Amino acid sequence: MDVQSINDDDGVWRGSADWYKTDRPQWNYQADGNAFHGRQELKFGFSWRKVNVISSDIVPGNGINSLLHRLSPDERRGDPWSSWLGGTDTTGKYTAAYLGDTISWDRLTLNVGVRWDRQTSSINDMSIGAAQVRPDLLPALQAPGVKDVIKWNSVTPRVGFTYALDENRRTIARASYAMFASQLNATAGSHMNVIQYAGAYFYAIDKNGNGYADADELDPEPYDWYGFDINDPGRLSTIKQRR
Repeated sequence: MDVQSINDDDGVWRGSADWYKTDRPQWNYQADGNAFHGRQELKFGFSWRKVNVISSDIVPGNGINSLLHRLSPDERRGDPWSSWLGGTDTTGKYTAAYLGDTISWDRLTLNVGVRWDRQTSSINDMSIGAAQVRPDLLPALQAPGVKDVIKWNSVTPRVGFTYALDENRRTIARASYAMFASQLNATAGSHMNVIQYAGAYFYAIDKNGNGYADADELDPEPYDWYGFDINDPGRLSTIKQRR
């Protein structure tokens, strides 16, 4: 993290690179069972799962990704960008229950069942540090969580049968029908997070010739930015993206 990130004259990244970390712990409880009664075999179960996704990203070195290219023996100019510690902190919860029955009558076997799912994605309380470069533009922020940003319930059926066409059961006809619910991404609710990945782009000249942009070599104002309101950097409401 103390090594500078540099894009050289050939467009090759050297030194360090983006620091990205993600923790994704999971908790899972599941119970399945069956019961027999005459021609019937009942199957049933219940499950609960919780998934946390906590990710962060930061530019190493002096906090500036330097894209400086030589224009002459004495001048390097480019458009480095400064990024703060962006990240996400979300929780997905998945609750499900199912019941199925298999019934046999001589040559016919019938399978019927139903499954219920409830899935949610929530944003957790989140805080983020200020950018190493231009903390006035990219300040430290704190934001409250939002529970169940996305939630849905689904009920999906299953039905099928097999039938032996002859007494020896050498020829069997089968048919089935089922529906399946897609799994909700645990991070799906993060689009409502008021703390987004953010950064600013500046023009710069490498005045001291060290091959990368220092903070005092950046133009006073960025020419482009993303993830924050340049007129109100501490704003924690809807932000219109410029990029």
